[in-house]
Amino acid sequence: QVQFQDEATLLMNGTTMHGLQPVSREWSYVPTSYYTAGSGIGRALRAARDTTKGTPISVGIIGLGTGSAAAYCEPKDIFTFYEIDSDIEHIARSYFSYLPRCAGGSVKIGDGRLVLATQPIASSTYDVFAVDAFTDDAIPAHLITEEAVALYMQHLSDNGILAIHTSNRFLVLYPMILSIARTQSLTAMVVFDDGTSGHLGVASQWVLLAKHPKVLEADAFIGVLRWSAPSPLPAP
Repeated sequence: QVQFQDEATLLMNGTTMHGLQPVSREWSYVPTSYYTAGSGIGRALRAARDTTKGTPISVGIIGLGTGSAAAYCEPKDIFTFYEIDSDIEHIARSYFSYLPRCAGGSVKIGDGRLVLATQPIASSTYDVFAVDAFTDDAIPAHLITEEAVALYMQHLSDNGILAIHTSNRFLVLYPMILSIARTQSLTAMVVFDDGTSGHLGVASQWVLLAKHPKVLEADAFIGVLRWSAPSPLPAP
């Protein structure tokens, strides 16, 4: 359901928000809600830009919503969204302008994990790959199994970051993801953000995974506590 409010247009499913866009032209392309600069995805994208040193980045995202993550899209970037519901693409293009504004933005319709599995790794290597499909009470659990994480990591560049959005009012998801990280010898970080780093930001929780420890030592993660395989899981 699209809701039109004085300050912003929101995409809602029951009482769960799936992104918003400010009405004011001044703020219309500033990252908001769960995607502010201090969020896990905001930090991951900033780190990717620092790593690629000004060259365009390639980003894959399971879950389209309003297309809010495309607020970070710059000229020549590639932002590929995987969305199971074609109606959501219509909504993102008709009522929100993040995706239409991203020249390198596209949507692949279908189950994100299954569609990704059909893509040759050489043709879809991402600097950041995000899984953003877990804010509802009924989650697609097959997107966060050990096999799924292994698939995502195959489609990441050597210095790439897997960002999993774990904000959920009903379920505590990050310990399971950290357990998978331990099993696969990945470096992991849980980013709790209060949303104050951006306009109309909301509190969010993201888990970031990388193949090499140095990736999560970038300046973009200053102030965030890192978790590594030998350490105990952080308390909820």
